[in-house]
Amino acid sequence: MSVRRCAWLMLFALAPGAACAQDRIEEIRQEVNAADNSRDTRKSKANSNDNMFCDDNSSSWWDELFGEATWKALAFPYWLPHRLLHDDFQRDNQFAAYPYANQYPGYLWQGRWLGPELDSLREAELPSHCWSVRLSSEDGNDFHGLNRVGIRAALDSAWRAGLQSNWNYLREIIGGRWRDQTLLGDTSVTYRFAQHERIEMYSGLGFRVLTDPRSTNWGANFVYGLDWFPARPLVVSASFDAGNLGSASVIHSRATVGAAVRRCELFGGYDFLRIGSVNVQGPTAGLRLWF
Repeated sequence: MSVRRCAWLMLFALAPGAACAQDRIEEIRQEVNAADNSRDTRKSKANSNDNMFCDDNSSSWWDELFGEATWKALAFPYWLPHRLLHDDFQRDNQFAAYPYANQYPGYLWQGRWLGPELDSLREAELPSHCWSVRLSSEDGNDFHGLNRVGIRAALDSAWRAGLQSNWNYLREIIGGRWRDQTLLGDTSVTYRFAQHERIEMYSGLGFRVLTDPRSTNWGANFVYGLDWFPARPLVVSASFDAGNLGSASVIHSRATVGAAVRRCELFGGYDFLRIGSVNVQGPTAGLRLWF
């Protein structure tokens, strides 16, 4: 066999391995930075079309885009839960020491008992305070070499305003030897727009970041979520995030079901994250502490 034929056979044999060597964390970096070169092109195109926004039709275009129907559609996910939960912004809000504390069927105390079976309990028997802190750690894996370790913290208040921060360390094994890694985080100011003793719904805005020794990219974040306490000891949590990282769009959704034993909640669920065209998803399990 000639030397040239042997060389071609080696190239064909190594090509699939070279294609598989690129990891998803590196693909995320490429997605985040993909449009940097095209941004200048879009900017020059926008400059060339500046005059199109200076005509008399600009106001009608704005009214059509942000008209009454648009605002109603945007408000519907907030207005409907608020009405269904009979939330009137008038009740005093306090938090129990933890979910289902002292046989209370929920977490948020609004100055009323939820059923006649609790008539024998006095309000003094339900320790409550005007703030809530939740700390959690979890681990997730997609069973294809990508592992995610997450740390979450949330601060909530009787005045409905809150703050939450979520950080995920991604580590991927490539070829059984070399590892790639990066850190994803988001922090948002939240507002509890609908509430009941058994359910809390919130939404907020903040920032998102991807950082590692190779690069750091920032973006905006929007969050919409809920915590539901259907029956002792269950805690159901779900959230949806949308935003960007650099040039890439970001969609993140997760749902967990947990069992609360005093201040501790063991939970499991599923976490889905899409950055550009790259998916990071899989089951997750962890521990959350309520204070």
